[in-house]
Amino acid sequence: MSTLATLSDQEQQFLDAFQQAVERDQFDRLILSQYKGELQDLEKMTWRVITLNEQRVLNCLYRYKTQDVTKNYPLEEALLQVTILLACCKQANLITVDEELQLKKNKKKAMLTRSKHKVSATQAKPAEQGHDRIKQRFVDQDSIFLQHLGITDQKAQIIPSMARKWKQINKFVEIFSGALAQIKPQAEGLRVVDFGSGKGYLTCALYDYIQKHGQTPYVTGVELNPKMVEFCQNVAQQSGFDQLDFFQGDVRTYAPEHLDVMIALHACDVATDFAIHSGIRLNAQIIMCAPCCHKELRP
Repeated sequence: MSTLATLSDQEQQFLDAFQQAVERDQFDRLILSQYKGELQDLEKMTWRVITLNEQRVLNCLYRYKTQDVTKNYPLEEALLQVTILLACCKQANLITVDEELQLKKNKKKAMLTRSKHKVSATQAKPAEQGHDRIKQRFVDQDSIFLQHLGITDQKAQIIPSMARKWKQINKFVEIFSGALAQIKPQAEGLRVVDFGSGKGYLTCALYDYIQKHGQTPYVTGVELNPKMVEFCQNVAQQSGFDQLDFFQGDVRTYAPEHLDVMIALHACDVATDFAIHSGIRLNAQIIMCAPCCHKELRP
């Protein structure tokens, strides 16, 4: 609580606006950046409100140099956490439905500025995301796993040759998000198997999306190619995806005991049929598959 006593007037105004926005359901997001505290390699934090087990909580994505970490906080605890972190950040941006507050600090003073949003009466609150709409709703372009997969460069810019793959990843997660919204959150975590995971583009994006939207993911990619399995396992480790693993095999050699989500987008020949059978047999809540090639028809 000693941190509260050292706040400047501008910092206190910023925190008051943050609390009021959350309480009045006007909050969009909060970004704390230029962190100078004790947490090593932490660069910035992005806060959003999510619903978890029918309760509103604040979700924080901690962006480190080498990984992303997400945590959920009850609203009162989140206010205290934001207060402590704000004291260690040189810049903070609060985006609400109708305005943006920016707090900038240097050694001499803190400066607080406000700017209004022009919102059409027909616009719903979640759509007030400007040119970043797709990024915010589905895949965050600055996610570290995209760099390890070769989708983005070190400045989090899309590599031109990977633009089509980037669009494909976003479309896949968009479709998945619609399905996920229709099932109840799993208290013990969401268990996902991706048959024919290939280079892990969609598998990693799926793990990242689930993690950032308040659920605990347990994801396995199943792939025959041992080099791809090794590559994907390294990407998962470098990205801090501790509950993402890759299994060398196919739908007939990998037999999970429990399954919430079954994915098979590149399962060749009759493997798609085996994958569907596995999803039904294990009572999966979501089955996402696309028929792949039948080898006997190729000639």
